[in-house]
Amino acid sequence: MNEPIRPSKAISVVVADDHEAIRDGICGLLAKQDDIKVIAQAVDGREAVELVKELQPDIILLDIGMPHLDGFEVVTQIQHLPTQVIIVTMHLRASYIRYALKHGVKGYILKSSLEEVIGAVRAISRGNKYYASVVMDQL
Repeated sequence: MNEPIRPSKAISVVVADDHEAIRDGICGLLAKQDDIKVIAQAVDGREAVELVKELQPDIILLDIGMPHLDGFEVVTQIQHLPTQVIIVTMHLRASYIRYALKHGVKGYILKSSLEEVIGAVRAISRGNKYYASVVMDQL
């Protein structure tokens, strides 16, 4: 399931989180993958929206709690674009998960399980969804 799909081009990803350590951790994991390429990082929601509109990545890994625009406001502003969203957060609230589902978010994983990010990116790039099992248990 976590096997690379060997696409003709790498899966392009934007990482959006206001904590540098989290961004560095995610980027470090993804940098080891031949089929995934981080093309930009955003430190707040406003920058995330700008980068998605400008670069049109395949996927954005998006934190919920960010300055200027929170992750859900970002989702609302980019949901008409082809970029797929994976929420990466510490929030395990049923209301957040339901909002994500309702607004077309394709993945939802916890920062405490960052090792899931690779599988989530690959699953979403194949047209699937990826919600961590602990996330689905909240519904």
